[in-house]
Amino acid sequence: MRQVRVVIFMEDSRREEELEVKEEVLKISGKYKMTNVLLSFEGATFYQLRPYPEYHWLERRFADNLPYFPQHWRNMSQKHILTYTDQTAPRTVITAVDTTMPQQGVPKMNGFVARLVLLFAELFNARLEMCCNFHWKNVTPYPVINQMVDREQLDIPMSLDPVLKGNYSYRSQVYDVGKAFLMVPCSEAFSLQEISKMLLKRNFFGYIFICGFLLTALHSLTDYLLDGQFDWRDLLINERILPGVLAQASVARKSPWLVIKITYVLLFLAGLNISAQFSARMNTLFTRPPHHRDIESLQDIEDSSMKILLESSEAKTIEKVLKPISKSLVLTNQTARYLQMRRDLNTSYGYAVNTAVWKMLRRKQNYFPHKVFCTSDKLTIFPFIHWTIRLQANSEYKEPLDYLILRVHELGLMKAWHGSTFVDMLRLKQITLANPNAKEEFFILREQDLMWIWVMEMVGLTAACAVFLLELMWPRVGDGRRLIGKCCKILLSKFCQVV
Repeated sequence: MRQVRVVIFMEDSRREEELEVKEEVLKISGKYKMTNVLLSFEGATFYQLRPYPEYHWLERRFADNLPYFPQHWRNMSQKHILTYTDQTAPRTVITAVDTTMPQQGVPKMNGFVARLVLLFAELFNARLEMCCNFHWKNVTPYPVINQMVDREQLDIPMSLDPVLKGNYSYRSQVYDVGKAFLMVPCSEAFSLQEISKMLLKRNFFGYIFICGFLLTALHSLTDYLLDGQFDWRDLLINERILPGVLAQASVARKSPWLVIKITYVLLFLAGLNISAQFSARMNTLFTRPPHHRDIESLQDIEDSSMKILLESSEAKTIEKVLKPISKSLVLTNQTARYLQMRRDLNTSYGYAVNTAVWKMLRRKQNYFPHKVFCTSDKLTIFPFIHWTIRLQANSEYKEPLDYLILRVHELGLMKAWHGSTFVDMLRLKQITLANPNAKEEFFILREQDLMWIWVMEMVGLTAACAVFLLELMWPRVGDGRRLIGKCCKILLSKFCQVV
């Protein structure tokens, strides 16, 4: 009903009937929250309904040159308006609390929703009151506050209500437009242990083995064909070839043959190539380590160990959309702790955010050397959300609130309020520009960081011990040694003939 213009005319009435009609119309107008009602009896006067601060009649004359249906909401005559806040930044931030004020008093607040309601009261001469034993330390989720509005416990809440199904009944004009999505910790850099594993891959050892085997075979074949020298043990470990492949110093055999000199040149190039590539790759990985793959979709969350922390009342709104990752969801009833963890960018969990919250957190991360939380289009929960202010059925505050919202957008006050809220949160140390998850630029190497180096060291020592024991046992099987050497010479000669 609200601003519908109603004219009631009554004739042939007695004085007692007029009083009863006036009282009855006043009750009905208050019940249905009608604000533009005229009541006329016979005569030159009529009664104009005045809804503020309480419903009452004002006697007027038809001869008065005044509007019959003025916008009463432009002056609410200190009408009491009940409100409540969810204390969710950047919508509402309590900046100061006066412990001497009454329990229903309104503390100093900032935030683009709180500033709108405060401006409403200031502009239209209303008086705000906190309801329901408000305490600044108690944080109430916005779904609970909207339920309080439906029960007519509040007039204008300091919280927003998302329009998800296109139902705009009992809501104000659209105040904010955005989307809802998940933000997850950005991928971390590889640890030193993982980098060592990347350096010591199979292709690295394969390259060493192939180069060593080919150059050893060439060197042994040249010795056998040109100098008649052959030692089958050189095929396993050649003291001239293996150090050169590893870019270590080695003693070259003096030989007049050009092919031997070419072999040593190839050995030099192979060792230089292997050492240069390994050194360059190691320096790159240690100075600018690569990062793990980012979580970019709901499927990535399901496949990873990442958990998404949600507030219980908000989870009811989005649980159907997040059903594919239901096993990764963690619900909590501790709203204050949940908001604090999200505001501090606690990387133990991922979080659901809307556009306004993400702008604040992204602005905070702009001062970090590296981003802490990231998001992507595939993590979107609702791609388009209209945020409104929930009102009571047939609320008389809808028209003035809609008028104010349009003026706020017209003047660009929301952007200024966002910036002011961020500054106040910094002043109150509710957020900091220091990265709480920052890692030390320089740190001490630990044993586990060089695990693969220790593994190689142990493998090498084990192989050396095995060779040493084999050399101690070898003289006892001299006949076998001579037999094996003879077989190797025969096989090598047959191979040379074929070549």
